[in-house]
Amino acid sequence: MILKDSYQDWINIGCNSTVLGWIHNGVNLIFQGKEPDEFLLENHQLTTIENQFVSQTVTDLCDRGILVKKCKKPRCVSPIGCVPKKKGKFRLITDLRYLNQHCKVPSFCYDSISNICDFI
Repeated sequence: MILKDSYQDWINIGCNSTVLGWIHNGVNLIFQGKEPDEFLLENHQLTTIENQFVSQTVTDLCDRGILVKKCKKPRCVSPIGCVPKKKGKFRLITDLRYLNQHCKVPSFCYDSISNICDFI
């Protein structure tokens, strides 16, 4: 499921307007000073099983239209990898640490657990 498909649900639970904007429009990066120079970082070292998982997951995301192949080379390419979950499964990750060093972090109020319990 794509977050955007559940947009009305996010509104109904009183989601913060900043987060709603991210879900609806994507995240616009705000850089500290100038944009970083172009970079292409290598993916994390993967085992054979992890590589199969990453390849299959990327293929699935492309098939579902969540990832889209672009003809133009992107300015910034962060590494992808995976981390183990319980029961031997994996979760796909994008390592944005380098890019994050160049970004301003937007501030917004997180809902407290007591607020969330009101919606359940």
